[in-house]
Amino acid sequence: LKDKKGELGSPYGVSNFYALDEGLKDPMTGDLTSVNDEFKAFVEAAHALDMKVIIDIIPRTNSVNSDLIIEHPDWFYWIEHKDLMDYRPPMVEGLKTTLPAKKEYFKELFSSPSVEEHLHKFRKNPKEVDKDKWKVLVKEYKSKSNKKEILDLVQEHFGMTVAPAFSDHINDPQPAWSDVTFFRMYLDHPINSQPYLDELGTFEPYILFDVAKCSLNPGAKPNMPLWDMLSGIIPFYQTEFGIDGARIDMGHALPVELINMIISKAKAIDPNFCFIAEELDIENAQASIDKGYNMIIGDGFIKEPRVQEGMFNAFAYSAMNLPSPLFACGETHDTPRLAARPGKEVLAKMLTVFNHFIPNAIPFLNSGQEFFELQPMNTGLDCKPNEAEALPKDDPYFGKLALFDRYNLHYLHPKRWEMIETIEKASKIRTSLMDSMLNPDKVYPLGFSAPWDTAAGFGYKGRSKITLVITNTDVYNDKEHWVKLDNIPDEFNCEGTILKQIFSSENEVSETDVVVDSTSNVRIWFKKGEVKVFEIKA
Repeated sequence: LKDKKGELGSPYGVSNFYALDEGLKDPMTGDLTSVNDEFKAFVEAAHALDMKVIIDIIPRTNSVNSDLIIEHPDWFYWIEHKDLMDYRPPMVEGLKTTLPAKKEYFKELFSSPSVEEHLHKFRKNPKEVDKDKWKVLVKEYKSKSNKKEILDLVQEHFGMTVAPAFSDHINDPQPAWSDVTFFRMYLDHPINSQPYLDELGTFEPYILFDVAKCSLNPGAKPNMPLWDMLSGIIPFYQTEFGIDGARIDMGHALPVELINMIISKAKAIDPNFCFIAEELDIENAQASIDKGYNMIIGDGFIKEPRVQEGMFNAFAYSAMNLPSPLFACGETHDTPRLAARPGKEVLAKMLTVFNHFIPNAIPFLNSGQEFFELQPMNTGLDCKPNEAEALPKDDPYFGKLALFDRYNLHYLHPKRWEMIETIEKASKIRTSLMDSMLNPDKVYPLGFSAPWDTAAGFGYKGRSKITLVITNTDVYNDKEHWVKLDNIPDEFNCEGTILKQIFSSENEVSETDVVVDSTSNVRIWFKKGEVKVFEIKA
């Protein structure tokens, strides 16, 4: 596609939901297999290893060069091509930056001259403008000799183009997203906006903050053919490939009724199908569960790296009280790499290992995290202006972003086996503790000598033993921590009880016994960022 982001285009600029990118095909297999065959084999192999396969679907946005335009130009928003150069989200004077698209701001929003100017840029879809000319365009596009993209032809025949999408927050400084657009979810304007629009005049279907956040600002006429198509995407991948779950991109912006359709159709095929909500605000955890999601992304990627500010401990100790499970993750495809943050590889290893033991949380590994990759895949969240320059300038992938560009992860890192072997050990221990981790009555948050101590830990009670997972969150200094055990059941904290160490992220073996003292406390020595696991038998 011509209007793509980077060298390969964004995975969020989908042109066809029902076809796999041929660029994903392995050249080693030649003509023996298709890209569909290889994805089926991938899913089958994952299942053989007792792994589940979850895909990302993007029902809110679509490529500006979508295959759907040719049959459904009315599902998109249109402007004149000459207006594309100056197309941007309008700024509203008198309102703060990055406000949610709530009705309470609409009086100021629709009183803004820049908003009115923006609304006047939108036009009827080209098929509605001239049906006969559209038929000619369609015939040319479908001809065997045609090598032009759909938008090139629309520009030639009509002087029009699809309007790009932008953030659903009012006065968000982000520019328009040049490679993607929004679907027209409703065939009328948002109900919350109609009184203000009536005062301004008549407008064609438009993109603005209210439309972008149609979960808060629905219309009265759902675009049901579009909804039927979108809610059929996951069932297609279930029946064709056997996938086990999906994350819904920007699900928080979609109409609730559409989310219900998407979830109910998938669950009808597989009641155990897992849905992950792209919900970053933990205050909305219960609402996500109520909608039918199984878990949320959460805010771990923001809080976890900020260990020195106390935010990692706040995240770890509060997760168990949330109504929804969430990801325990220090990085995602949108954030800086942990190994590139302050604390570097020590921080990356400490968080990656301890994330296996946070109650009500699911450890998440971003590809490359397991061997200390430095270069982010994207710079969408919590990034510095120069975040894309994490690699040395002489590295062939300097400045490249794997979400859009050709990129090779740095698998030959000198410590490439260190984290992988440690994760394998931690994962086996986590599996053995799963019954206890899933039962809040068997989870015991551990305290230390003071709330500001650089340490965190939990106890998990089994039938005849309790397992203690403790970490030194100081990623710069070795430390001795005074761990309080008065919170665990009495049969495990008697004076003289010996703690048996079964794991160290640094492969450290204690030279002296760790013994419970007369005040139900123990003193344990840690290397910087070290995670240790102990067992106490009743």
